[in-house]
Amino acid sequence: MKLICKSDGFLQTGQSLFGAEIHQRQSLQLVHQILEARKKIKSGAPVGEIDPAATARYATFGFFITGPVSHIFYQLMEVWMPKTDPLCIVKRLLLDRLIFAPGFLLMFYFVMNILEAKGWRDFESKMRGSYWTALKMNWKVWTPFQFVNINFVPVEFRVLFANMVALFWYLASVRN
Repeated sequence: MKLICKSDGFLQTGQSLFGAEIHQRQSLQLVHQILEARKKIKSGAPVGEIDPAATARYATFGFFITGPVSHIFYQLMEVWMPKTDPLCIVKRLLLDRLIFAPGFLLMFYFVMNILEAKGWRDFESKMRGSYWTALKMNWKVWTPFQFVNINFVPVEFRVLFANMVALFWYLASVRN
């Protein structure tokens, strides 16, 4: 069966792109845990069990936050910066990289902190310890992909495109 995405963001089969997001986040978390276990086995380190709670947290974040927020952001970007604007390519990239990416990463840390039932001090510590490093890595890795995504991928496929890039980047980073 051929899947064709409509402009309303739903596949003809009735599966929402948001639904695809939850499956991708669950899969990434599970693959991460399996690959980490394989690394530990090869190095002779003790291996813990698969953490279904971590998988559920990432799936929850993906379904309720990543999918809807990204979808709405891409839709609004089309309205705010139409392709008729001669500088839209630059404006879109700057909006995504300088406003959306830092805010979304902050939201990720905050929501995951809540889902992990951690307190404010844990959140502050995580922000101080890794936010800036993670944001710089985000800018390095994601800028070329987002340039293509927000300027050349049809709006109804942007979340899917970003998810596919995330999957391959994640698998490559875990393997290394």
